[in-house]
Formats: sequence, C-alpha cells, structure tokens
Amino acid sequence: MNAEQFDAANYDPENLLGAPMTGHIQRRMTAKQMQTNTEFAASMRSAKDDVRREVLARRELRSPPSGDHETLIEYFLSTNSDDMDFEIARCRPLVTDVFFKDLDTILGRTRFSSKPDEEKIAELEALRQYLSEAIVVIDNAVTNTASAVDRMKKLLTSRDKKATILEMAEANEIDQALVELLQQNIVAARNAEQEDAAKFMEKVLVATSRHFISVQQTSTTMPEKSAALNLQQAAPLMPAAAPTPGQSLLLNATAVPASSGAGKNSSKDNSRKTAGGLYLP
Repeated sequence: MNAEQFDAANYDPENLLGAPMTGHIQRRMTAKQMQTNTEFAASMRSAKDDVRREVLARRELRSPPSGDHETLIEYFLSTNSDDMDFEIARCRPLVTDVFFKDLDTILGRTRFSSKPDEEKIAELEALRQYLSEAIVVIDNAVTNTASAVDRMKKLLTSRDKKATILEMAEANEIDQALVELLQQNIVAARNAEQEDAAKFMEKVLVATSRHFISVQQTSTTMPEKSAALNLQQAAPLMPAAAPTPGQSLLLNATAVPASSGAGKNSSKDNSRKTAGGLYLP
C-alpha cells in the first residue's frame, strides 16, 4: 500500500514536474541563518548609532572654559576618558605655553604644600604629559592635512594624472593624509549628489593607492591613535588658518577635465565655493 501511494505521488511519465529537488531542509536553514545574520547586523548598527548619539549628547552638554587656566585644568581632569582626545583637540587654541606655565605653577604649589596631595600630584603630572604628547600629534595632523590639500588640488587639476602620480610617488608625497582626504572628498561628492565627480575621484584614489605604503607603528601612544581622528569633531574651535581633517574639501566639478565626465553636475550650494574652486561641506 505504501509503495503504491509513493509511486502514484511521483507518477510523471511526461516529466512535467522535472527532476525531484533535494536539500529543502538545508535551504530553509540557510535562509533562516541569513535572516538572523541580517537582523543581528541591523541590531549592531542600531546599537552603534545609539552609542554615538549618547556620546555626542554628552559632549554637547559640556562647554570648555576660556581665560581661566586653573578652571581649564579642572575641566580636563573631570573629562571622561573616552572624550579626552576630543576635548584636547577642541581646546587646542587654549593650550598654550602660558597654560603649561600655569599648570607647572599649580603642580609645584601642590607638590610643596604643607600637606601634599599625592593623588592630585599624580593626576596633574599625568595630565601634563598627556597634553604635551597630544598637542604634538594634533599640530602635526593639521600641518599634514594642510599640505595634503595642496597636493590633492595639484593632482585633481593636473592634465596628466598618471605622470603627476608618478612624480608625487618619487617625491614621497603620497601618504595617509592624502589618501584619507581623497576618501573624505568622495563621500562629500556623493552627499552633494555629484556622482560623476565621486567616480572620477575614486579612479584617482585607486591609481594613487598603488603607490601608497601604509606603515604600521609598532608602539603607538593613545594620543597618536585617536587625537587626529577627533579633530573632525573638534573642528569648530580649531584655528581657521589651516584646515583640519574634519574639513572635507570637495573639488569644484568645473575644475575637473572635461574628458573625465565629472563636470556634468554642479553643487547645489554655491555659497560655500572658495576662490580656489573648492567646497567646504
């Protein structure tokens, strides 16, 4: 009886149904796993967004003091460790030689008081060392980025991109700052709906990256890891004389050679165009 039912169920003399398919359970399990992975990835992105919003809200609630160095020192000492590099970058114009002299004065006064506070002394010494290292990294990042802007402008406006790239590679002018600046401008171009310009700069980035060698530092201090990255969020209080990594400079589409096809679209916001044909998104 079972055999007759099985044969009837599979009776298909003209092969209209095709060969029987196998692996139904495996396909269902794979589909379920993909759905689970998609949901997990979405939950992770949501968690990251929540953390980022929390960090931004926490930073917006704080306002750095100005004029009073002793208050600024206490401001740094009360800063969350995760926000320290951001706050140093934001307060960089306030951290001057006079500030360090006042910090040394407070440190000496605390050390040679009748009842020295060893914990306070340790905090002040650690703060001074950390600030000294961090501002060197920040200043170097600003200088390198300012130089990278000029190099990127020269590269994108040159008629012979290949020759210019080879020339820059020989002069050791292709570095991390230039590559990151190109990447930022690609994102800025897409945000400005300049897809042709973004594709053009992507081609330049690919050609440039072939001559770029990333050197990984074996021993990197904490300020070196993250102070430069926090510049883009601290840009509003950075000196206006030199652009920071947070100032993404988008090449004007009209400055791109017509042969590249990147001059079709123009930015919707021409009010931010500078005399050099660059945009400050």
